[in-house]
This record gives sequence, structure tokens and C-alpha cells, in this order.
Amino acid sequence: MVSEKVGSALESARQQMAVLEKNVTAAEKRATKAIGNFRGRLEKAPARLRKAFDSTAGSVRRRVAFATRAELAEISAKVEDLSRRVDALIKKRAKLA
Repeated sequence: MVSEKVGSALESARQQMAVLEKNVTAAEKRATKAIGNFRGRLEKAPARLRKAFDSTAGSVRRRVAFATRAELAEISAKVEDLSRRVDALIKKRAKLA
């Protein structure tokens, strides 16, 4: 009776060990595959980063190099205002002299 229980317990432990081995093997395979996928993405990262930087830099250059109509109108208005003020100062000095 005791030997049957011990034998049964040992058989159950063997089965659990077999299942555990299968699970560990499957986990190792998944981890190896995940590491491989990650390495692949990591190797592509510098090229993608460079492409994103070039794209962003190009976009910024276009925005800086060319002002919008609204920006040009604002600058033009400021220049006209400054021109009027300078003319007024010149006239004042001419009257004082």
C-alpha cells in the first residue's frame, strides 16, 4: 500500500517534470525568436532614425526658408510703420535745426 502510493507519487512527479521540460523548451524557443526579432528591428533603427531626421530637417528647412503670406504681410506692416516713424523723426529734426 505505501509502496503503491510512493510509486504513484513518483510517476506523478515524472509526468509533471516532463510537462515542465516541454514548457521550458517552448519558452526558450519563444525567447530566442523574440530576441531575433528584436535584433532585426534594432539593426534597422539607425536607418529609420536617419530617415526621420532627414524628413524632419527638410520640413523645418522649408518652413524657415519660405515665409507664409501672413508672415510677409506682418513684416511688411512693421516695415511701413518703422518707415513712417523714421520719416516723422527726420521731419522733427529738420524743424529743430
